[in-house]
Amino acid sequence: MKFKSWVKIFFLLIILGIFAYFYFDLSGLTGFSVLAEKTSTKSVCNENNLCQNFQISCLGKKVVSIIPIEGSEIQHSQDWKDPRTTEEKEKLCA
Repeated sequence: MKFKSWVKIFFLLIILGIFAYFYFDLSGLTGFSVLAEKTSTKSVCNENNLCQNFQISCLGKKVVSIIPIEGSEIQHSQDWKDPRTTEEKEKLCA
């Protein structure tokens, strides 16, 4: 065969390989979200309206760690009402 024929066959095989790679999903893309560790802060208050901030690390919906933030305590007055809903107060990981 001539050189041009070999070049055409070579490029045809490359194009077919690329098509097969994506058609048969050999790329490994899944469409599932990747779990990543996320960190946020949350204030937790007791029945005496003493509140403390915590650094909360989550992996998905699982709590990995809860670390108190030093110096973040605050004492609210006895008539203070926490404006958050019960769900917002209890939910640690979104």
